Amino acid sequence: MDKNQKTFSIGEVANLYNLSVPTLRYYDQIGLIPNLKRSSAGVRIFTQVNLEMIELIICLKSADMAIKDIKIFIDLGLQGVSTTPQRLEMLAQLRQQTEERLKKLQSTYQSLDQKYQYLQDNCPFELNLA
Repeated sequence: MDKNQKTFSIGEVANLYNLSVPTLRYYDQIGLIPNLKRSSAGVRIFTQVNLEMIELIICLKSADMAIKDIKIFIDLGLQGVSTTPQRLEMLAQLRQQTEERLKKLQSTYQSLDQKYQYLQDNCPFELNLA
């Protein structure tokens, strides 16, 4: 590891990404953060490359990819370019699912907005805070 490279403790990473320390330990234990180094005392030492992997995990999770599938995706990536077609297929499916969720959310938002506008325009009320 380059001595000039900035490193982060598990607590710093947890704060940076609003994750719990046990969550980061779990990600490490199941192999979601490849090449995570440890000090001679066994303390995890995170590098920028590790942070980029955590950002990928967060992105995939926010798109509702299951942890087991994230593990498969990362393992495929570690195997190299030959697995690009499989990873592209996984991302294509995830994009499709995300697009469908986005359309449903947009429709829900439009319905809520219409109801809000109707109530605001047709049912005025005074808020008495005294």
